[in-house]
Amino acid sequence: TPIIIYGKAGSYKSYSAACIALLKHYLIDAKIYSIADVDFNQNRNDSWKYLVPLEPSIYGAGIDWEDYGNAYLDAIERSKTRTLKDSPIVSIWDELTNALGKFDNAPNIIPFVIATPRKRNEHCILISHGLTQNNLGGCGSISEPIKTQTYRLNLKTNPTGKPLFKGTLNGLVDEDGEDLEDKKITLPSWF
Repeated sequence: TPIIIYGKAGSYKSYSAACIALLKHYLIDAKIYSIADVDFNQNRNDSWKYLVPLEPSIYGAGIDWEDYGNAYLDAIERSKTRTLKDSPIVSIWDELTNALGKFDNAPNIIPFVIATPRKRNEHCILISHGLTQNNLGGCGSISEPIKTQTYRLNLKTNPTGKPLFKGTLNGLVDEDGEDLEDKKITLPSWF
């Protein structure tokens, strides 16, 4: 199930995405396949520093939205051949907040990610400042699938914009399949 991490600037979104990706890498042997981030140059030695040595494909560095769009095109291409039996991979999509209008396929990222990640064994982590359709690349008419087909982690900051390492998680269900809404979470110190 794809995870959407969202919150204010400084809420630890990219770092959390990197930690989740590393957990998938070490616990289920998932290859860190790609990072799409127009702010990659600023994040390279901070939030992505443990992922860079694993040699993922990088898209969008240097505020290159056309190259960011190539991440989507490459994901489409690999989805034509990947199956559930392939080794798991992780793709990270940062800065979706600003993607709307920057390249033609921005509105297609969320529908694509939601449609068939299990069938292609691709673990997608998406990062945004908000959970609106505009903040998710401009995807339209997809509110219900976002709610039912993703985990949504909303991270919080204090009044000065520092991470609280707390938030809410949605998308979990109980043993009867009932939604557990606004599950309060605290990121552990090792995270």
